[in-house]
Amino acid sequence: MGERRQFRLPDVGEGLTEAVVVAWRVAPGDVVAVDQVVVEVETAKALVELPSPFAGTVVEVLHEAGAAVDVGAPLLTVDVGGDPLLVGYGAKESRPPVRRRRKAVRVEEAADEERVHVTGVRARTAAAMVRSAFTAPHVTTWSQVDVTPTVEAVREFRQRPEYADVRVSPLLFVARAVVGAVADHPGVNASWDDRTGDVVLKRRVNLGIGVATDRGLVVPNVKDAHTLSAPDLARALTGLVERAREGTTDPAEFVGGTLTISNAGVFGTDAGTPILVPGETVILAVGRIAERPWAHQGRLALRHVVTLALSFDHRVIDGADASRFLTAIGTRLESPTDLG
Repeated sequence: MGERRQFRLPDVGEGLTEAVVVAWRVAPGDVVAVDQVVVEVETAKALVELPSPFAGTVVEVLHEAGAAVDVGAPLLTVDVGGDPLLVGYGAKESRPPVRRRRKAVRVEEAADEERVHVTGVRARTAAAMVRSAFTAPHVTTWSQVDVTPTVEAVREFRQRPEYADVRVSPLLFVARAVVGAVADHPGVNASWDDRTGDVVLKRRVNLGIGVATDRGLVVPNVKDAHTLSAPDLARALTGLVERAREGTTDPAEFVGGTLTISNAGVFGTDAGTPILVPGETVILAVGRIAERPWAHQGRLALRHVVTLALSFDHRVIDGADASRFLTAIGTRLESPTDLG
């Protein structure tokens, strides 16, 4: 029998301590190569495919699908020697304790209820929202904006050749408006340091986008959004949302965000009060764009109107700062000619 080595769960993301086994790509007796994907795991942030760090024959997998595994714990054993391997023979290596995910429906339930054990992304989101809500003093300010020019610009931009490979939506214009407004109101791009009581101003604008997925809400971010042209930002947003929904987001895209957009309008809601992403000072919720009677050029007309809601950390900025920032966003959406 050759040398046996164990592949241990690596640290797949900042601050993550465990992952859940989703599916094995190999079974005992299979021959694996270096960098061959052997297992798919779910962290609190994304689905991750893990490649084998060495070649050989799989002796055994140490966890079933659904098991929660700590970072550093063995995942599978591989025989990396040249001797033939008889699967199922010989003494098995001791297995570490397995903490299995509890089933969605439990035997002690009442007949008229169902319990769902929350893990992964949903558990992480729940913990983050509680921490944010009971740490930062939230205040929300609102504004209704005539975005008819933005809706017209979306239609026009979709015909431009530089946007042929991306989906142009109002989100692009909202993102550009937010980034542009940050340049004039840098105090919103900041965080509060609980340890020192300092306000930490961020030079980079890493724009978070809330994305609803089958696994729950995730908030990846576009790094250095302030440096991107409109076409490049459109590509960045398209890729970010696609990867989030597919569960293939790079863990680095979940850290370092400085402010966030929550596009609640895609679900048909007019408005909402967003909760801050921990460590950020502002979050903008964008409601649905709908035709409404609106005073325009001295007359009542049907216009495309959206409700914007900005929640902010009152330790970092006050109501006047937040209102000016929100107004600046609205002004850019009312006149999007400079967003191209």
